[in-house]
Amino acid sequence: MTKKRGNGQGTVYKRGNTWQAEVNMMCGDIRRRAYKGGFATKREAVAYLPTLAESLRLNRTKTISFTKLFERWTQEQEFIQLSKDKQDAYRIAYKKCASLYALSDVRIATYDTLASIISGMTYYPARDVKRVLNGMWQLAMRMECAEKNPAQLLQLPPIPQARKTTFTDAQIEKLQASSDPFAPVILLMIYMGLRPIEFRMMTVEDVHLDEHYTDGGRKTAREIPIAIPTEAEPILRKMCEQAKTGRLCKLSEDDFYDAFYKCLDATGVQREDNHTLTPVSCRHTFVTRLTRKGVPIAIVQKAARHTSYKTTQGYTHLDITDVLGALNT
Repeated sequence: MTKKRGNGQGTVYKRGNTWQAEVNMMCGDIRRRAYKGGFATKREAVAYLPTLAESLRLNRTKTISFTKLFERWTQEQEFIQLSKDKQDAYRIAYKKCASLYALSDVRIATYDTLASIISGMTYYPARDVKRVLNGMWQLAMRMECAEKNPAQLLQLPPIPQARKTTFTDAQIEKLQASSDPFAPVILLMIYMGLRPIEFRMMTVEDVHLDEHYTDGGRKTAREIPIAIPTEAEPILRKMCEQAKTGRLCKLSEDDFYDAFYKCLDATGVQREDNHTLTPVSCRHTFVTRLTRKGVPIAIVQKAARHTSYKTTQGYTHLDITDVLGALNT
């Protein structure tokens, strides 16, 4: 007696002394059939149905190898429009997927297969690998070479916690002497105590060079001005001249952070894979420098746009040399 199941789930029936498993499925406009006989028991035949169904699913769409898929993805606009640094970073991430190079059909890859690639990685390398795989599988789905995207489910390791560190005078001097195009951005954030989002969202219209202030950032209330010190003015003036209108920063959040760490690496301030200094370190440096100059705490708090004195204290990093300097003055 034949036992029918839901669409695509198959049928088992007895033929002679053995059981047969059969699955029928629409593959495009064609109904295809897969079957296998010779099972000693009905249970064995039922257990084999998912294998038959999977074989039909693999055959009902086009196939593409992992290496061919990456090649196609690098020809897509989403990849071409990336900065050269980001393209290079994604090619490096692709090299970390060498275990997938042998895949003649990307549909064979499972979530566990992809998860094994980023296992043991820290957040930033794993993030790039996930983005590459996610972009590739999205393309595969558009090309009808895959029915699902296992990469989108990958769980990344925790983001490294920002450390409350400051730039030393020697590190600031390296940035001042650097020709890296992002060095002025870091210096501006140090000189003005800017939050990353404040700089990224700042427009030419926000900047009032003659009055020596900019309108407040998106986190700070806009009516609270941000002072432009003398050392920041030439940097900000040049940025406004180059931007002419609109935002001073054209980078996405991810590209902004990538450029920050690459600049510190290129200038010899810190290695790119050792994020001791982070963008928020610029604000910590700003507050600490003002405190070392002996600026009254009320002015430091106002300059940092802190609503609480306690917050300002958390941004101040003084050491034993500062204590000795004050005692011996």
